[in-house]
Amino acid sequence: MVLYRESGSIETKDEFLGKLNPGETVDQYIKKYSNIYAQDPNTEEIQQEFEIASDGMHLTIVPQPKPEATQMLLKNFTEYFKEKYFEKTGLEWRNSTPRKKIVAFMWKPFFPGKTQLIRSTAIVQNPTLPRKHKEYQIKTLSASPKVFKIDDFLGYDEIIFILNNYCGDLDNIVTFDNAKFPFNVNLIGSKTRWIENRKSLLIENICYRACDILKLPRKYTINQACENVQIMLFDSNSKEREIYDFLLPEINQTNLSIMQGNNRYATFLICLEPSRKGGDILFPLSRTGSDGLSVKLTKGSAIMFYNMLKDGNLDENSFYRVLGVGEKDEQILAAIRVWDKALY
Repeated sequence: MVLYRESGSIETKDEFLGKLNPGETVDQYIKKYSNIYAQDPNTEEIQQEFEIASDGMHLTIVPQPKPEATQMLLKNFTEYFKEKYFEKTGLEWRNSTPRKKIVAFMWKPFFPGKTQLIRSTAIVQNPTLPRKHKEYQIKTLSASPKVFKIDDFLGYDEIIFILNNYCGDLDNIVTFDNAKFPFNVNLIGSKTRWIENRKSLLIENICYRACDILKLPRKYTINQACENVQIMLFDSNSKEREIYDFLLPEINQTNLSIMQGNNRYATFLICLEPSRKGGDILFPLSRTGSDGLSVKLTKGSAIMFYNMLKDGNLDENSFYRVLGVGEKDEQILAAIRVWDKALY
């Protein structure tokens, strides 16, 4: 393209400043309030216009690539990154674009059976535990994917409160309105609903408890990082399906946050009502055993697992399946999903 400075008069030609090829710059002394424009020498189409707001300086002008050229450069860089990532790790890069590593704390699994302690100051609604803080034992179930079990995540009164107040009018997932949810997601269970994080002090404290266990600043939990709590009912009509809790970029291309590499990085699955038979949570790609990892939750217990790797990639090994329950039986789970988008 070629650069011109407007003369400001119809009697005087615009001043030619120079010709720019891709990657080149031009250095010129520019007067204050000068109007500069770039023109395609072949079509004479005006490509860019700007005004100089200062005087007595040499201005370096760098041509801006066309949008399609920018997209091509980004595509080439992404493909190069994916190729190098595979050479280094042996894994496919599943996230949308190269991104920074997760800077939030992530529990090290060490080995299956390893236990670690964490204290939460979130209030526990339970008359047998009147103190305002509690220590939780984090037990490693699997190192890849990273899966941990937390016994007594919920108190008895908390379970009763949720069952009585939020589980009586669950919606059939066939008629669930996806417009209420800002991204496409595979829904599991026969019936489901979402509870607003600030719906009650009890729900808010449960989210704070998850935040404490993940060692996240609480200010991120409700407003940015923590989704609304999901309640899921499984009965004999529920279809088993393998599901990722991270959100696939290829089916969420209209969501800018996901396309920038942000995603759910951790999930809590909490048992409100266990089934008498079946209902195990299976991680088929866990390296714990030849058949993967199968977890049977008891009332009030939870599992916490990471959907992303520390380097920011989506963890394909984290997909799971909730196994079927017996005839005339049901299981109720709650899910808390936490994003890392506010943390880097």
